[in-house]
Amino acid sequence: MNASKLKDKVIGLDAVESMATVGKETFESLMSMSTKAASDGYKNASAFSKEQIDASKVGYDKAAAFGKGNMEALSAASSAALSGVEAYYEEVVDYTTKATAQNVDLMQKFFAVKTPQEFFEIQSEAMNLMLSRTVAQSTKLSKMATETVTKVTDPIKVRVESNVNSFVKPLLG
Repeated sequence: MNASKLKDKVIGLDAVESMATVGKETFESLMSMSTKAASDGYKNASAFSKEQIDASKVGYDKAAAFGKGNMEALSAASSAALSGVEAYYEEVVDYTTKATAQNVDLMQKFFAVKTPQEFFEIQSEAMNLMLSRTVAQSTKLSKMATETVTKVTDPIKVRVESNVNSFVKPLLG
């Protein structure tokens, strides 16, 4: 082989060797970048997953507290309603007992009447008694009903306001 061909082969080998070296460096650089990207991606995905789990936990805790608060408000409203109905019923029974006793007394007075004048006086007394008793009892029962409605609606009203403040106002800005 002559020197010129040998020189061409050496130059060709140097070029191939240079290309192999550059290819190897490129491959190593590409592998390093790929490994770093995969590692960073895993770290980012892991951090994102942790954030999502934490946000889900906070959301669940809020939802649980929301449900618990609603149940407590409904329980308080139910207790107030039951208490109000019981008090109202007791008042009606008490009124009926007293009215019956007063009516029996009036009947005895009617049976003991000796003159028409006495009859009209007892009748006037009976009308005044029944009218005043009915007005007083109606007023008392109306007041009891109003108080009961207020006691029933207050816990629910407070809860609704709390829910609006917690969930609606933040959305409205």
